[in-house]
Parts: sequence; structure tokens; C-alpha cells
Amino acid sequence: MDHMGARGPGRLRLAGVGLAVLAVGACSPSHGGASATSSPSSTTIPPPATSSANSSALPNPSDWPDQDTPISQASAQLQMVWDPYGVTLIPSRHVFDSMPAVPAVLNKTNGALSAAQAQQIGVAYYRTDTLWGWADAHDQMKLQLYLSNQGFLNTPEGQAEGAGEPVTDPVCDLYPVKLAVVQVDQSIVSYEAGVGFSVDSPYALAEEYKSPCSVTATTAEGPQVLDSWQWPTLILETGSARTDPLLGLTWFEESARACPSSGLPTPDPGFPTPPDYNSGGPAACAALG
Repeated sequence: MDHMGARGPGRLRLAGVGLAVLAVGACSPSHGGASATSSPSSTTIPPPATSSANSSALPNPSDWPDQDTPISQASAQLQMVWDPYGVTLIPSRHVFDSMPAVPAVLNKTNGALSAAQAQQIGVAYYRTDTLWGWADAHDQMKLQLYLSNQGFLNTPEGQAEGAGEPVTDPVCDLYPVKLAVVQVDQSIVSYEAGVGFSVDSPYALAEEYKSPCSVTATTAEGPQVLDSWQWPTLILETGSARTDPLLGLTWFEESARACPSSGLPTPDPGFPTPPDYNSGGPAACAALG
């Protein structure tokens, strides 16, 4: 699983080898006269939210309709705001209402970030997961390309959506059950480079996903499984939290690769972890314990 795909383990179909990976700020969709920018509004991590309620906050709720609305049927104001993001369907302002609670994020940055800043990165990640799942279900690929590098086009999910086949991306693939923030070091840079990614971000996330899980597409022949896994999956992903003027707090995915132990059976309680369990992976692969 040395590749990326949907938002979680499915995202590990984003084949990096030979891919011109876009750094943060390089993915700028433009449709019509306006252009959305995917560069962060600031080079610093957004200030921590003061309460959990802020995890679903929108910069300007009036820029979001009450219900999912085809852009062709939206008001002139909404069309102007959303056209740069390439959507044909505008998500409801309630899109974040069903987002799961963000787990406590382990801060493994050795003091480079505060606990609140590390947690805010987790919030940014979950918010993007929520938008990603909505975009999967409604075939809004251009919004996904705004949220991650363009390797998504080469994934089974991207190819399905390119063919007009909506993707069902379940909670077990969208949202990691454990998260840790680590500083990017040379071992992470080299590990991601092993599948063709360039890394510029200062921080990475170690993410653990539940199993079993599967991602499916709705095709003319019926549901088709695009990816599935039976054992817990551990992913190391680089990227940046940013405050988008329309979407609010989000995470831009730069690179991701499964750790060597990903997809292997979890050692039984009381038994030691095999010595080669994380062989060949950076120390950050053990950030979640």
C-alpha cells in the first residue's frame, strides 16, 4: 500500500511515482473570471478554536445555501463565491453538522507546537475529511483537487468520479481514530520520496484507521469495491492546516504513504510487537504507540 487514494487508507492509491506533486499553494482551480487559491492565508497554524463548537464554524454562513444546491440554480452571489472551486453542486451550510468528534491529538512536536495547535490540526483534518466525503458522494472532483494534490486523478476513486460514478467513502476510511502530529525530518522526507513525493511541509500526521473497511463506487453494473482492508491501517501524511476564505479551517494534503506495519494483523495483547513490524519506516510511524 505505497500509494494514496480516497481520504484515508483508500487515499493510499495516490500513486506518487513519476507524479508532479503539487506543493501547498500550487493547486489553484480557476473557473470563470475568479480564481480560488489553495495557498494558506497565513504561514502559521490558525489560532486554536476556543470551543468544540468552532469545529463546524463557517467564515460566512451566508455564502452557503440551506441545502445542497446546483450551482446553476443558486443565487448570483453564491455562484460568484463557489464558481472558483469548480463545483456543480454547492454543499449545504450544514455539511459539517454530522462530523464526528475529533479525537485527542497527540502532540509529538517536541514543543514546536502547543497542544491546542496540534489539536487544531486535527480539527482541520476532520473538516477536510467531511468535505471530501460529501464531494465523493456527489461527484465533485474539482473540489477534491482543491483539497489535495492532483495525484487523486490517478486513483481508482478519481477514475470512478471522472466516469461520473459517485463514490461511497465510509466513516472508517474518512476519519482516523487516532492522530499524532510530528515534525517532518529527513526520515519522513526520504520515506515519502520513495513513492515519488516531494515534501515541503514542516509537520506530518500519523493516522490510524479502523478495520474492516471498504470504499465502493456506484457503477452502471452496480456497486463496485474500489478498496478494502481487514486490519488497522497506519498512514504517515504531510500537509498544512490553512484558513480558506470560504471553506474555513481545512487541511491541504501534500503526500501520504502507509507505514510498513499498515494492514498487518495487530499483535495479540500480551505479546511483543515483532521486531520488523515497522522496519524500513521512519520513527514517526511509531508515534501512536
